[in-house]
Amino acid sequence: MAEPADVQAHWTRPGVLTRIDTALTELGHDPQNLSPETLETVEHLHSGGSATTRDQAKRVSITEDSRVLDVGCGIGGPARYLAHVGMSTRPKSEAAGPS
Repeated sequence: MAEPADVQAHWTRPGVLTRIDTALTELGHDPQNLSPETLETVEHLHSGGSATTRDQAKRVSITEDSRVLDVGCGIGGPARYLAHVGMSTRPKSEAAGPS
């Protein structure tokens, strides 16, 4: 398992957003006009991918008053999916950090 400092260093290194935008552009996507469907191929990095996110979302009782904490979220794919399908109007996606 990665240490919090390693995760922070990975996502805050110079040029990381530019590299993400470049990769999306090379895949034929406009980085300024993205949808959850476009991102789901690259952001559901857990076992089972986006199919598991959809399956798990069906198994829990999330309402518009619920708050979602996506621990170890990377770039927040599952929380973004929940918000997109109307299961949560206020997703909160936070990477775990040192306490």
